[in-house]
Amino acid sequence: MLVSFQWFFANYTYQLALSNSQVGVVNVLSSTSSLFTLILASVFPSVISDSFTLSKFLTVVASMIGVVRLRSLFGCGLLCSYC
Repeated sequence: MLVSFQWFFANYTYQLALSNSQVGVVNVLSSTSSLFTLILASVFPSVISDSFTLSKFLTVVASMIGVVRLRSLFGCGLLCSYC
């Protein structure tokens, strides 16, 4: 049941961000959630498998490269006013 409250809060804040700022900025920030998850899981591990590993780091780096690449394909900067 605790997860449903966290899921609701996460979606509520995402929709609130969408209504108050540019869609491109919100989506880029949302796409970086894997980076924050890696950092927090490394700092506060609940089990031994939550430790920081090279494979987890490389996966997050690949995800970030994908986000940057998609943004550059559309020719818009992060703070582009028309995206």
